[in-house]
Amino acid sequence: MLLAKKIGLAIGAFTLLGCGTTSKLAMFRNSALFNTNNAPTKHAPPSNYDKRVDEFHMQSTADYQFSLGESYSLDGQTQKAIEAFKAALVYDEKAVQIRVRLAEEYVKSGRFAEALEEAEFAMNMDGNHIPTRILLGNLYSSLKMYDLAISQFQVVLDIEPKNIQAPLFIGAILAEQKKYGEAIKHFTALAENKDNEKRYMFYYYIGRIHSERGEKFYGKAEEAFSDSLRVKPDFERSVTSLAKLYLKMGQMESSVNLLKSFQEKFLSDQDVARLLSQIYIETERFELAYDQLKILEGFDPRNLGLKLQMALMLIRTERFQEANQKLKELLLQAPDSDKVLYYLGFVNESLKDLGSAISYYDKIVPESSYYPETAMHSSQLLKEQGEMGEAVRKIRMAVKARPDRPELYAYYATLLDETKDHKLAVEMLEGAVQRFPENTQLHFFLGSMYDRLGSVKKVISQMEQVIRLDQNHVQALNYLAYTYAEEGENLELAESLVDRAIVLKPNDGYILDTKGWILFKQGRLKQALSFLEKAYSLKVDESIIAEHLADVYYRLELVDKAYKMYVEAAKLENDSEKLAKIQQKLAAINRQRQSVGRRVPASTPRETASKKPTKDNQ
Repeated sequence: MLLAKKIGLAIGAFTLLGCGTTSKLAMFRNSALFNTNNAPTKHAPPSNYDKRVDEFHMQSTADYQFSLGESYSLDGQTQKAIEAFKAALVYDEKAVQIRVRLAEEYVKSGRFAEALEEAEFAMNMDGNHIPTRILLGNLYSSLKMYDLAISQFQVVLDIEPKNIQAPLFIGAILAEQKKYGEAIKHFTALAENKDNEKRYMFYYYIGRIHSERGEKFYGKAEEAFSDSLRVKPDFERSVTSLAKLYLKMGQMESSVNLLKSFQEKFLSDQDVARLLSQIYIETERFELAYDQLKILEGFDPRNLGLKLQMALMLIRTERFQEANQKLKELLLQAPDSDKVLYYLGFVNESLKDLGSAISYYDKIVPESSYYPETAMHSSQLLKEQGEMGEAVRKIRMAVKARPDRPELYAYYATLLDETKDHKLAVEMLEGAVQRFPENTQLHFFLGSMYDRLGSVKKVISQMEQVIRLDQNHVQALNYLAYTYAEEGENLELAESLVDRAIVLKPNDGYILDTKGWILFKQGRLKQALSFLEKAYSLKVDESIIAEHLADVYYRLELVDKAYKMYVEAAKLENDSEKLAKIQQKLAAINRQRQSVGRRVPASTPRETASKKPTKDNQ
């Protein structure tokens, strides 16, 4: 369907019937469903019923059942509504309105054959009942019996020439059949009739047809929507449709200006505010988006989704105190909302109220999709507060609660690494890779933990497994290359691995350091110098890179430069064991200076660094 799906009337509700012919009507009429008094047995009148039964009692019972059906319908209880309308027909089988309402409920429940039977029966009872004709026309249209449908709407116009629905449906059917010229001609004739109070509606539908036919018809669509607004300047459907058309045409500011002008001239409209808010959000004008959402809140003050969206706009504009208040209001209405708790945690974290942030995060249950992330956040905040033991305990419990989430194992490993509990980390990760054999990051973490324990062969095995799973895993390529360099073996393979990593991340200081260190191990000192100087320029705060550069300077007999760089490396190093090795190199240079002066002869023993960086941060 083209227009019929869009016009907001009943025609779109019947599209599930599929393709049909007049033979389908015969099939429906001959079916067991065709029963003019098809109420369930429990609602049948007593066997001793006769014409002398009090008519008032019959009518009042029918009215009661009809009212009950309407109530059920409003409450969304379609099946109960059907039963009530059937019962009403038992006591007033000639009531056309009851049959129409029963047919409409059948449509809601997808029982289209029964809906058609009831609608045709109602029409035969009263051919001048317009709602019946409209309903029947829509049912025929959904069966693609377009001629029968149009004939029903024509009868409606014969009965009531000023009826607005019938001509709209006729135009919609023509558009559905892709008879665009006829549809536009039909609507144009109606729109140009100055005696027609609804002219603006027909211009609007002309615009809809043109706008949905593609880019080359956008100009005609714009003209039609403008004509609609000329006739009725406050017609919000035309203004929003024209604004959307401008967006399709790439004229965003024209769209915004049109909508803002409408808001200034007329009372605020929900659709206008909603569209403006969407535009402002997409263009990251969050303050303006918030103002539009506030207008929408006035129409629907209990809409929780809208309130949450407002809170998100406050977060995006870093108005955290206001966001906190808005989210607290939301929490009163939805105390178990994991989404609200998540954002309350985030907002309080941003406000540096870490205790409150942890409290909100901890209220999210393990079944929630937010749980893994909030468990890690909560653990991280505890660590920042110096409560490392509690941080480890919390993430350990999270792994137990959600063993299906690999990221929890990975984060647990980082905490165990910080507490130097490497054996437990290896034990935990060995179980994790059994559970998630294709998770590259868990294999990578396991390899790095083996490195902490000095199990070089296992390091190599895990990094090779990572690369088998993902040949472009930059961290593993670099780590394996560096491991080979440290061991002084497979240096050609190491160089090919790091070269692949450089292609993927050409400006990564750690990777360039590995390349330089491999060249250093190969004795290609000048080439090593180039890479290590570039690496240091990118990572001036990394001790191992500074130390490697100092080693190259020393081997090239640039002793002063080497000394200064060792000093920088020492300043950056926090590990006491590694710091002691750097200080030994500084002491060696000082001894050489004292014994032979500032010039270091080429015959001086060449020391090499053996220090290995923390590659899992690369």
